[in-house]
Formats: sequence, structure tokens, C-alpha cells
Amino acid sequence: MFYPDKKPHISPSALQAWHNQRSFFIRSYFQGEKSPETGAMKAGRRFHSLIEGGFLPVTYVFGEREKGIHVVLDITPTPAGDLKMIEHLEAYGVPDSHTQKAQVLPHFVDYKTGRKNLWTAEKLVNDLKMKFTAWLVWEINKKPGSGVKGIIEWIATEWDGQELVPKDEPHEFVEHLYSADDLRAFKDVITKTVADVNAAYPRWLESTDNFVSDEDCKSFAELETQKKEIEKKQSVIKERVKEQLQFGGARSYESEFGSFFIMERKTYAYPKDLRARLEDGKEYTFEQTEEIGIAMSVAKKNWETANEPKSVGRTIGFRLKK
Repeated sequence: MFYPDKKPHISPSALQAWHNQRSFFIRSYFQGEKSPETGAMKAGRRFHSLIEGGFLPVTYVFGEREKGIHVVLDITPTPAGDLKMIEHLEAYGVPDSHTQKAQVLPHFVDYKTGRKNLWTAEKLVNDLKMKFTAWLVWEINKKPGSGVKGIIEWIATEWDGQELVPKDEPHEFVEHLYSADDLRAFKDVITKTVADVNAAYPRWLESTDNFVSDEDCKSFAELETQKKEIEKKQSVIKERVKEQLQFGGARSYESEFGSFFIMERKTYAYPKDLRARLEDGKEYTFEQTEEIGIAMSVAKKNWETANEPKSVGRTIGFRLKK
């Protein structure tokens, strides 16, 4: 079995990859193929080192920093009819900072960086890596009934001409309180994931790609390269035409070849007391409907991770070799 024969522990990153990026999981874990380190990854590691050394101040720092959490999973999955007992398997993760032996409510924080903060309350509650980390923190804090609070502390960055550096801006925060009931149920998600991975591993070992044509791969790669080059040239022209339209105060231009037109994407800041009325007469504020939407999103994600899909549609993707 893959767990624990090939891998002695399951991590938050692995669990999230299995559910959200199956092909990446297979490449990284089954094949052992390491993804090339990107500039953003290098910058992220450097920022974490600056935080660890106290050179980049952050708002949330708890008792433990970059300390691994080991939790033994006592499970007996039986994938593909295999009744072999898993005698010792660990769940293992490394929060950026977390509390241990908390008296009331355990906390943990994950530091994120980037030019734009894409984290929302809904994205946080559905992020399996963060939820797995919350479960680990909950376990080592003796499973308090208060649950665990998870925090994203986002740090804005910019390019200074040589490297990514933190901007002199206030940090942004997204928080979620993971309830004890949700965390208690999450162990079933972990054990089911282990069972599914173990069932898939022997099938992957027996799979073959001998029927795939290298000529098709070559032809597709050539077309993909041409497409990227064309899109790059188009982007430059589109930007130039947009500037010409804006300079002339026009919204569109008709030519014998086709039309250019400026599109707008509007965003609004809705007041929290904006109300919606249902057919039965009940009214909810904008803030309440947001909370309901997030709660339903969490319920759906919990259901999806613990149950089999009704159907599975398959398409094929392609990643151009660098």
C-alpha cells in the first residue's frame, strides 16, 4: 500500500492535492516527480525566514513557530479488498505558527504573500489544507469543545527591479472558527482519503502509456507554442487599440476585419443592512445571506470529501514542457 509502505504519513498538502489536483498528486507522490521551484516559491520561503528571524513583523505569532505536528491515525482501511491492518500511520503538518496547550481557544496562522489578496472567507472554509491543519492543532490541544481558529495573514508584495519585497502596507486577515463537530468529522475524510489513495496505487502501478503516440504529443506541443506566441502578440495589440480608443473617447471601433469594444466589469460594495425577502415573507440582511452561503458551501464541501460523486466527467489537459 502507498500509505504507510511508501509514505509513512499523510500531510495537508497531499490530502488537498488528492481531492483538488489528482494529476499533480500522481506526479508528485506516486511518480516522485518534484515540481521546479518558481520565483514565487523562493520568495515565499525567504519571507518566512524573515518572519522567523523577526525581520518581517507580523500581527499573529503564537507559542510554536514552524514546528511539525505528528498525530497517529489508528485506522484500518480496506481498499480493493485488502484487509491488511495499518498498524502505524501518522498525519503530519507544519503550521507557520500555532498554539499548544491552549487554555481556551487554540489558534494557528498561515502567512500568505502576493500582489493581490485572493483569500475570502468562503475560500478559507473550503480549503482542505487549512482544515487539515486545524484538525492537527485541535488534536494536540486535546480536542477542545471550542474548536480551533484558523487565520490567514496576507502580506502584500511588489517587484523592486531585482526581487519580490514586502510592501509598506497594512496586512490583511481572513479568519474562520472550525467547530469541534466539523473537526471530529474530518478524521473520516482523512481515513477515506488514505483508503482511496491505497486503492488507486496498485492500479497506477499496472497502468501503461504504451498506446500514446509521441507524434500526437509533438504536434500538439507545437500548436500550443504557436498559440501562446499568438496570444502574446494579440495582447500587445489589444492594449494598443484600447489606449487609442480611450484617447479618442470612443467605446468601440468597427473595421472590415472585425470589431474592437471596451468591456467594463463593475464591482459594488453592498451595505450590510441590504435586505432580501423570501416568498414566505422572511427577510435576511446581506450579511446574513453571506453567512448562509458560506455555511452551505462548507456543508457541500464536507459532503463531497466524504462521499462518492454521482458522476465523473473526464477531459484531457496538457502541460507544455519547459
